[in-house]
Amino acid sequence: MIPAALGLLLSTLVHLGPEVPVGTRVSGAAASAQTSPSAAWNGHAGLMVWIDQRGSYPADRPPRNIAPQMLRVSPMRADGSLVNPEGTALFPAFTAHIAANGTSFMLAYASNSGVYTVPLNESGATDGVTTKMLDGWFDYDIVSNQHTFLFVATLPGTNEFETVGLQPSGVPFAVKTFSSGAYSPFLPAITTINGVFAIAYRTTPCPVCSPEIHLALMADDSATTDVEIADGPDLGLEMSLAASDDRLMLSVLTTEGVKTMIVSRDMKVLTPLTVIASPAVAQHAPILWDGQSFLVTWQETPQDYNAETQWKAIRVSPENVALDAAPVVIARTYPTDLEAHAHDRRHRCDLGHVRRCPAPHVPVECRSLHAIRNTGCRCAQPARAIRGVIVFVRRRTIARLARRLARRAHHAGDR
Repeated sequence: MIPAALGLLLSTLVHLGPEVPVGTRVSGAAASAQTSPSAAWNGHAGLMVWIDQRGSYPADRPPRNIAPQMLRVSPMRADGSLVNPEGTALFPAFTAHIAANGTSFMLAYASNSGVYTVPLNESGATDGVTTKMLDGWFDYDIVSNQHTFLFVATLPGTNEFETVGLQPSGVPFAVKTFSSGAYSPFLPAITTINGVFAIAYRTTPCPVCSPEIHLALMADDSATTDVEIADGPDLGLEMSLAASDDRLMLSVLTTEGVKTMIVSRDMKVLTPLTVIASPAVAQHAPILWDGQSFLVTWQETPQDYNAETQWKAIRVSPENVALDAAPVVIARTYPTDLEAHAHDRRHRCDLGHVRRCPAPHVPVECRSLHAIRNTGCRCAQPARAIRGVIVFVRRRTIARLARRLARRAHHAGDR
């Protein structure tokens, strides 16, 4: 069970796979930049969405007729290649995120008029209720616990962020608000562990207090257990979160470098924040679990402006020990966005029985985000038990990357 599909969309290139691609490199057929890639796999089919900034510039007469940048979608094969590299245009947008619950897809996207969610089918067509989540364009993300979806976003003009539970139909059913304390919030890191949503967020109790990192475990009905897992003056800005079967890894980008820590499934700190790598200037990217170790990635920008920007990765054990002598470069120079995604049709892990509120049992008067935020609507009938699966990636997908890391460790030993 190994993670892969590190998907990078470049200005004229869609690159799916590590630096030695899993799939083929396919031209995106775009004259302008392609950004904000996001991929999801539902157990037997995948979708990739991205923002395409191609425009129309008539050369013979003013004024210029500039086409808006569009959200595009393409079905994705198991090897990470796109069925339609040019993509099908959906609607104007600035950014997008997509998630899958084992059978269906949920898209979250930001446009001029706000942030929206809408279900998509396997061909990439809209297939359910469109919900306006925010009036403005703010930080947001979406994830699935293999049955329902969780949308998370910072709230404008407040020191809060909000989570919204969504049925596969797109109908919202539960809302919860978290406080970031004395300062405006950063987008929390989210993942799932054993069918439960895990949220890592930063809060500062008072203006002169040291910041804290909290971990919240949330059930489908928004019932939450929340504990502090770290505090101190240097807790950085960006965070990422990933889960194995029995533990969570949190990575934090700080002034000292990339730090990681391990927290157990019952929310006990197993290892404190530890520096894993010390890039000069870095931006964060996702962590992946491959069944044996975590893969921590980041974008590193050299202090020399003439040098190339690189995406790097390093393997870290479940005990929070770096397994490689040095990070490996997985992409160079041009990529500005990294999307990490794990899938495999052959390896599945049963999550057991989980509970949800079926969409038909949500009262009609509760089938709006406004009603849920203001009245706390819940299921009208008892929830029913369903089964979910989580899908992992092929072992051979990251084998090439592992061999490169091993070779580098060997050469470092020779020196």
